Amino acid sequence: MIENLALEASAGSGKTFALSVRYIALLFLDNKPNDILTLTFTNKAALEMKRRIFETLKNLENSDELKEICEISGKSKEEILFKKPEIVRNFLKSDLRISTIDSFFSSILRKFSFNIGLLPDFGLEESVVDDELKERFLSICKKEGLYDSLVHFSVNQTRKLVDIFSLFLAVFEKHSEIDFKSFATKNPPYPDTKRVLEVVFEIKDRFQKNGLGEKALKTLDISSVKELLEKKFLSRDDFSYWSYKKYADEKINSLHVELKKRLFEYSKAKERYVLSQIAKQYEAFYEALELESKQKSTLSFSLMTNRLFDMLRGGVTNDFIYFRLDGSFEHLLIDEFQDTSIVQYKILEPFMNEITSGVGTRGQRTLFLVGDTKQSIYRFRGGAKELFSYAAQSLNLKKGVLRVNYRSSSCVVDFINDTFEKKIRDYKRQEIKKDAPQGSVKVFIDDDIGKNLIKEIENLLNLGISQNDIALLCHTNQEALILKELIEDEISEVKASLEAKRKLIEIPVIDGIIEFLLYLYFKDELYLENFKTLCKREYKGESVFDLNSRVDELVVQIINFFSLADSKDDLLYFVEVCSNFRDIEEFLFSCGDISASSVSQDSEGIRVLTIHKSKGLEFSNLFVIDRLKRARSGGGTFIFDYDDISLRHIYLKTKNREFFDKEYREAKEKESQKESEDVLNTQYVAFTRARDNLFILAKEKSSAFSNLDLSELQKGSIYVKKQESKSPKAEDICYIPQKYGTQEVEKVEKESFEENFLAIEFGLALHYMLEIMGGFEPRFIDNAYESLKNRYKNILDVSHLEDIKKRVLRLVENIEFQELIKDAKLSFEQPLYYKDERKQLDLLIEKKSKVIVVDYKSSEVLQALHVKQVSLYKRALEEIYGFECEAYLCYLKKDDINLVKVR
Repeated sequence: MIENLALEASAGSGKTFALSVRYIALLFLDNKPNDILTLTFTNKAALEMKRRIFETLKNLENSDELKEICEISGKSKEEILFKKPEIVRNFLKSDLRISTIDSFFSSILRKFSFNIGLLPDFGLEESVVDDELKERFLSICKKEGLYDSLVHFSVNQTRKLVDIFSLFLAVFEKHSEIDFKSFATKNPPYPDTKRVLEVVFEIKDRFQKNGLGEKALKTLDISSVKELLEKKFLSRDDFSYWSYKKYADEKINSLHVELKKRLFEYSKAKERYVLSQIAKQYEAFYEALELESKQKSTLSFSLMTNRLFDMLRGGVTNDFIYFRLDGSFEHLLIDEFQDTSIVQYKILEPFMNEITSGVGTRGQRTLFLVGDTKQSIYRFRGGAKELFSYAAQSLNLKKGVLRVNYRSSSCVVDFINDTFEKKIRDYKRQEIKKDAPQGSVKVFIDDDIGKNLIKEIENLLNLGISQNDIALLCHTNQEALILKELIEDEISEVKASLEAKRKLIEIPVIDGIIEFLLYLYFKDELYLENFKTLCKREYKGESVFDLNSRVDELVVQIINFFSLADSKDDLLYFVEVCSNFRDIEEFLFSCGDISASSVSQDSEGIRVLTIHKSKGLEFSNLFVIDRLKRARSGGGTFIFDYDDISLRHIYLKTKNREFFDKEYREAKEKESQKESEDVLNTQYVAFTRARDNLFILAKEKSSAFSNLDLSELQKGSIYVKKQESKSPKAEDICYIPQKYGTQEVEKVEKESFEENFLAIEFGLALHYMLEIMGGFEPRFIDNAYESLKNRYKNILDVSHLEDIKKRVLRLVENIEFQELIKDAKLSFEQPLYYKDERKQLDLLIEKKSKVIVVDYKSSEVLQALHVKQVSLYKRALEEIYGFECEAYLCYLKKDDINLVKVR
């Protein structure tokens, strides 16, 4: 029995190995790939998972994973290998559910897009904030009578309106955690400063009467609370120090206590005022975001997540989501769980609760979380490492630990253990793999970072190490640019590459494939010459490529024919992108607009990147560079105080407030502790990227590494890895096509006929429009038709699209059909599992007294076959529900609707 497990996987300990073993073991326990949802945090990680699983399955006999798979599944080696061909076959033909967490969320939201006023093909961007959004926000404020209060708020906060806008963005990230209405309804006034300042005046007057000198009296010349909060005497319990001591009497010290009391009241009142103003105007801000996203049909990732959270909070059940997602999942695997945000967790929590509550309809259901709190470096983006232990405890998961480091040399592992063992709470020393090379670690404590860097790089190059096997990690993009220029200026014939994202179509091998497709289509020799230059391959017309093939299949054929091995991850991703185009014409005339970014990195030259961009990567020879410039002090307007994962209070940051507000002091200390942990985690991530040789270049003064108490060190000897000779013949690429369309398409070889290509596309488009209808009412027609056009305008003629619209409208107006669906619960594209096979019901109608299944068809030519198919659906439903069900074939013909009841 496979247990629900929270697996702590330190850097280099075999996290991907553990995930792929778990996934494959589930397959051998009779789970289908469609039953297993695997979530990662990057496209690169998702592609790596798919590739690792396939490679393991393909070479299972000789893989390290086989023993673990046998142990987890409880099956013998012989049983596993006997079953392997069937498992591989099912894996290759399945619609895999291995994706980023954002992709999974967007797939849910797209199924409910009409509920939030968007078309299903909405776009996603990092941010949708621009000047248009700000103008729209101000316009809404004026319309709702909020503009004056916004201006007053801006004046009271001594902020520009643009800066006020940044406050809304800050609380927007906490949208799922803050009850804005509770703040907005209180409507407190801006606090009066008189009660605070009158105590200051009384203290000064008393000191003056007691004979305090002019110099000391000037420190009490205070005309505003802002000035007062700068004063050092607030950090004291009384005035019994410095020049004050001799002249401070009991009354003055009691006034000091009273001053702190009134400052406390003032700060709390100002905090309430600020939060109420933000809450009051936040509704306008959120409305502006929604209107802007609808107009552009684009959501930011944050807005997409928040909209999904709001929708689920509104009462959408798991069952309804499963139905819209073409079926439930029995097993959930989540990678890098320490980077999960609280809102993401809240969205996933109902699914995790359901999975861990017991056995599902088809057997045991399992949850598998993998993470490492030491590598939690995205708190600024909402990541909450506390979720790892919280989930393990609340979901009653067994805890596991991967202790062996399979990545790094012994010197690197020992150094990391020694450095962080007493710095990171509950740190467990990693073990070293048996055959790990010794490698080396060298720490410099010297302000002349540039000199040491160039010297050590030249030494590595002289030892025969390729520049492609050297990487530099730094703290900011600006520093990366400085280091790149330094290397290229100081070392001749060495290139340094920044880790800036490139578009897929800018990668030479992919650009070359596009040129070859252009050549095949237009027969222009110029395109062929471009291909030869970009891909370094020859072509003499010795193979015939079928331009009528699907674009993704044609691209795979080209990749394998020419053995194009460069940028394999990017090639796989490019093939997936190509699957969105239905023919070569659409692709060639639209490929220039492909905006998808590379998922791999440019390997030419020394790589220079920030620590945050290095997450998930590893480098043979690594330099970690100290900050070249002083870090910015912690910004932000608020301190968000948490109790576990629950937001307990929002504090307005106020200078020296910790000296007169105990709860604020405790919250600030907690936040300071978290910031220190963030720094340690970032340093841990940086050092653990090293495989063989690690170089740390720290400054003597103002070092970002001062918290680690480093000293100069030289340990081990530089390990020079033997260069592997590359095989001239590349391995064929294995691409698993994505599911094609919303209606399940039976395999051609199982049919007794060959349908015309256009007829298939027409049928798919008809099903698509019926699926995305918000209901069978005329008011839903236009939105569904717009979505239909967006998806099929390059495949079907306008006349065909108009024909589909008319057929659907005719169905909506059909009296017999309306009687069928009256007072019923409707489920569109409902998945149905029957005798270990997955079926797809076009429409399931559930009434109090009966259940009806409806299957749509556009032609009656093959009615006998249709009747046989729907009879199977009817029989399956009768077994499930335990009473007689009804079944109908609904022919949406060009001129009328024909409902045929199946007996």
